[in-house]
This record gives sequence, structure tokens and C-alpha cells, in this order.
Amino acid sequence: MRVPGDFFKTCRVDWTGTETARKEYIQRYFSHIHDDLVRVLTSSTHKFTPRAFYELPIRFRWSFRLGVTLIGDAVHVFTPFAGECVNAGMKDALILAQEIVRIRNEEKSLDEGLKDYEEEMFPRSIRVAVKKAKGKEGYFSGTGAKEFADRIKAHYDEVREK
Repeated sequence: MRVPGDFFKTCRVDWTGTETARKEYIQRYFSHIHDDLVRVLTSSTHKFTPRAFYELPIRFRWSFRLGVTLIGDAVHVFTPFAGECVNAGMKDALILAQEIVRIRNEEKSLDEGLKDYEEEMFPRSIRVAVKKAKGKEGYFSGTGAKEFADRIKAHYDEVREK
């Protein structure tokens, strides 16, 4: 669901009782889903904790600030629908480390190194954000579950053929 940031406070669900909250939340906001899925969700005995996903706009960029930059999850505030967060963070660390070596070798100043890192990172971040947006769109589409299952099946079929 795409809802305001304060949704879990304003949705009128009493979150204090796990079983009651789960049933009330599902009944109020997911009454349209298949009975089998409702049964799976309501039969869980684990604590029900509402969680929100946050994301920055795809082309988000900040203005350069002297002596400061960000890497990893601090930069790539994405929803988890493409499996790229750790990869993006590791690539950030690699590129920034290469820039730090150049700074340490006095090939460039701190601010030149940070600027160069950010100039490489922002376009790469956009590519990851676009991939995640497509994944999110597919995940929540009417045929998303089938498409996902078909991709998994195709992958395993390919592995078996090797």
C-alpha cells in the first residue's frame, strides 16, 4: 500500500494485541485477497510488527559539501525489490576506497576525491533505483506473483539443463 508516513499511527488499528491487530489490519486493508493467503497470514503465531518501506526519489541527489559524503544504505534508500542494496553499498565502499588511496598518495585533494566518488556514484545509484522501481511495480502488479514464480522456474530449469 502506498500510504502517508504516519499511516500506522492513523489507520485506527490497535497494535497492542498481536492477534487482534493482525486480524483487524487484514480485514480492514486486505479483505480483497484470496482466502488461502488470509489463512496463512492469520495463522501465524509470531509477533505482528507493522513496518514501513521508505525510498528516495529515483533521481535524488544532494549538493556537494566539503569534506563529507555518504555510502551504502545512507545513500541508497530503496525498497528491497531487486536485491541490490548490499551490492550498491559494496561498490560505494570500493570506489570511495580507491579515491582515498588517491588522496593519500596526494594525487588529488580530499574534496576532489569525494566529488569524483559522488560523480561516479549518482548515475550508478539511479540505475539501481530504476531496477528497484521496476521490481516493486512487478511485485505489486496483478500478475506479479505469477511472473516471479515463472522467473524462479526458468532459473531452475536453466540450472538443471547445465
